[in-house]
Amino acid sequence: MQFARVQGEILDALWRVLVPGGKLLYATCSLFPEENSRQVAAFAARQEDCMRLSIAGLPELTLLPSEEHDGFYYALLEKQA
Repeated sequence: MQFARVQGEILDALWRVLVPGGKLLYATCSLFPEENSRQVAAFAARQEDCMRLSIAGLPELTLLPSEEHDGFYYALLEKQA
């Protein structure tokens, strides 16, 4: 999937400029696993200094579409020193 490839490239580029101890909130308006949970898992496997932080006690957060909003995905990552 084209979006997933570009998203991986964006994550890699941003990670290079994030300072140790910095946090990156990965958010998409997609519900596709290859753009969300699989993307973050693959990224964390590539970056040994990446730690996943919880959001509301969960390793990631997915909001399903409703009358109030579209579908969203969130994962919070911290760059270790």
